[in-house]
Amino acid sequence: MFIKYPFLKYVAATLLGLFVLCILIVLWIFFWPLTDKRLQTDAEASATYSQAIEKIAKINKLETEKKVEKTCESQLLTHGQKTAKTVVMFHGVTACPSQFRELAEQFFASGYNVYIPRAPYHGTSNPKDHGQVTAQELVAYANESITTATGLGEEVGAIGLSG
Repeated sequence: MFIKYPFLKYVAATLLGLFVLCILIVLWIFFWPLTDKRLQTDAEASATYSQAIEKIAKINKLETEKKVEKTCESQLLTHGQKTAKTVVMFHGVTACPSQFRELAEQFFASGYNVYIPRAPYHGTSNPKDHGQVTAQELVAYANESITTATGLGEEVGAIGLSG
């Protein structure tokens, strides 16, 4: 004979409610840092082709002065003028721009200008320096890279790997 336990409905409903609450708390904790206004930008910026080339040249000069490893310096493949499309390739954490060299050459051969910026603290003599980067520095890095790329192509796309 089957015995009914009406209180089990309330236990199950309570457990389900607690489970949903736990999921919401985890999601809130996970996404909460993204609401930090310092990690958000509201102004669009763009550059001309000559400004982009000048900016990348300055970056390369600073990287040389800071003794960044040659394979880790920011890379630019350009057709000598603004193209219809440009791609910015963000390399992985602990890696360097050289990580994307072969793929960059394929995009370049297809008519794209290609920009592979070096992430902050990467390519130094201490391979653990990348751990010093802050969220605000990563936002600035991405914003500056995309703004620079607007001078290289009419349309800008981005590719990223890892972090």
